[in-house]
Amino acid sequence: MPKRRRRPLLRALLVIALVLVVVVLGTVAAATLLFDPNALRPRIEAAADGATGGKLTLHGPVHLAIGLRPRLVAEDVGYVGPRNAMAVHLARLTARVALLPLFAGRLDIVRLNLLQPALTLAAPGAVPPPAAPKPAAQAGGGGGRLPLSVEAVHVLGGAVRWGDVMVTVPRLDAVSAAPGATLVISGQVVSGGHAFALSGETGPVEALLAPAGAAPWPVQVVLHAPAARLGLRGSLTPPPGRLGYSLQIDAAATDMASIAKLLPWKLPPLQDASGSARVVGLAGAAPQVSALALHLGGLDLGAWMPGLALARADLTAPDPLHAAQIDAQAILHGLPVNLRGTIGPFAPALPVALAVDAKPALEGQANGTVTIADHPALRGTVALQKLDLDALLAALPRRRPAAPPAAQAPPPGGAPPRPHVIPDQPFDLAPLRRADADLQISIATLATGGATYSDVTGHLVLTGGRLALDPVAGQSPGGTLDGKLLIDAAAPSPPMALVLRAPALSFAPFAAAFGHAGALVGTASIDADLKGAGLSPHALAATLAGTLVLDARDAEIDNALLVSALGVLTKAAKLPEGALGGEARTKLRCVEVKLRAANGIVTAGTLVLDTPKFAVQGSGTIDLATEMLNLRLRPLLRVGPGIVVPMRLTGPFEQPKEAVDVAAAARATLGGAGPAETCGPGGGEPPAGAAEAPKIPKTLEILRGLLAH
Repeated sequence: MPKRRRRPLLRALLVIALVLVVVVLGTVAAATLLFDPNALRPRIEAAADGATGGKLTLHGPVHLAIGLRPRLVAEDVGYVGPRNAMAVHLARLTARVALLPLFAGRLDIVRLNLLQPALTLAAPGAVPPPAAPKPAAQAGGGGGRLPLSVEAVHVLGGAVRWGDVMVTVPRLDAVSAAPGATLVISGQVVSGGHAFALSGETGPVEALLAPAGAAPWPVQVVLHAPAARLGLRGSLTPPPGRLGYSLQIDAAATDMASIAKLLPWKLPPLQDASGSARVVGLAGAAPQVSALALHLGGLDLGAWMPGLALARADLTAPDPLHAAQIDAQAILHGLPVNLRGTIGPFAPALPVALAVDAKPALEGQANGTVTIADHPALRGTVALQKLDLDALLAALPRRRPAAPPAAQAPPPGGAPPRPHVIPDQPFDLAPLRRADADLQISIATLATGGATYSDVTGHLVLTGGRLALDPVAGQSPGGTLDGKLLIDAAAPSPPMALVLRAPALSFAPFAAAFGHAGALVGTASIDADLKGAGLSPHALAATLAGTLVLDARDAEIDNALLVSALGVLTKAAKLPEGALGGEARTKLRCVEVKLRAANGIVTAGTLVLDTPKFAVQGSGTIDLATEMLNLRLRPLLRVGPGIVVPMRLTGPFEQPKEAVDVAAAARATLGGAGPAETCGPGGGEPPAGAAEAPKIPKTLEILRGLLAH
């Protein structure tokens, strides 16, 4: 009997339970049919606003499906963060909620799906300062908030915009092992056509939504690409108010194109880069940056200066308000250039203090400021202990000769235009228009062309394309030199001016500049005051004006160079072979040149070259615009009493015509002639046999000699 009694009791209990379930389900079903969740839209928006300090707007309909795991769907959802620091739009939000925790007063979101969320972040400085905090009694959010946990978040088709940077998030999953546990993140980020794998972990969502004063929310995220890695680790400070953050950022890349599209700055084509920094701040405000470290390498700077590359550069700084230490090495056509010193604090006018070492060519220091802008500017001092231009030029490749200018079409019925000997290749003055500068320059030892100068000083000012190196001074091997150089690259036809005064300037640099290194040895007194205007050497020469006086004593010249310069003259004068000297080198007793130029026409008042065996004196004009010569020359062969043959040198530069000056020879024959003028006071000792008056060949003898053969 007891067993029979138990069976009706069990059956009764099951029936009661079934009735209760039916009643509950019926009640829930009725509630579902009668309840409209859209009626709660204002309360939902107000609750979200109070909890976050932002503005939630439910533009679309809200659906609620009741079951063991109720499902809430909201379409077309918008949210704007406090003070417009951020804005989010969702095409659809779907939240699946566990039913039983609701009876215990807890909201457990089992799955949260976000479809096409679009997040827009305000640029730093675009967010106004925070308003005064509300009193505690008025603050939104309060202790009546329902406890919340999120077990899984799934994002599809997301996007993030920061200024001009656009990042898409095709997929993002954040899943926890249990309510309130750490969220494990995985997904994909795409920017500029480059895909990044996203991984990491964060604290539980409920901790992020905790009241003010709660513990920071931990976060660790890593973006991976085949040639780049970007990592963030640290914590976020939950609202209300602005979202705070404290993050350590580490980045490394072997191909900057992989990461450049993620940043709002244009990055150079680096082959090796890494960096780290500590960033602390509030959303929408300028961050506080500290513990800066940056390594750069493999940067080709050939677009800025041909042959220049950055081998490495390491920079460290405690923060942007303090100077950064820099240790770098550049390569200029194979020549290592080492830089060490400080840069900063970072400001529009960036302080710089660097030691430069490019042995054996250069050693020194540079101190000043660099203004980084579209039109940069340099201010400061450059102090070099050593500058060896010979060693520096030896490291640079030889410049290829400029391509000849395109031939001009001949005028109808006329001969084609004659090409210029003075180059028409335009000056490259563009660098003078790209920056401004104001530099005090000093060079303890300057070596160039085999000559050494000391205590060289100058003041260089470059403003708006106008360059002034004024004054420049120094000690040459024979005394003090001074001068100035002016170039106005801003003018359509750039004016240029050179003033140079030196009692003993070495020939060596000039000989080397014209491809005859070592062929001319000695010094010359130079007094030059020249100016002109033009876009090319020929245009500049065509407007040349001013004076040039050169006086050299006891120099030496290679016979090969002497013969190439004057051999055609001695040959035309029918002077014997070897008149210019047979040794490897010939002593120049003196060289005197006095020129005056106006509008490109140079008048030679004095032209004298005197050697132990041969001398020449002349005068006349040189038209630099048309490149025509009109010179009268008196070569003197020091043989016995001496032989003088007056000559004319006329015609174009490339094909001058040499001829005996018959009229001058006739006048000299009829009227007699004294010694040909050679050096003034201070010249070398007169050669043996030179005391007698030179012989002037008779006109018929000259003509006979010219017509022989």
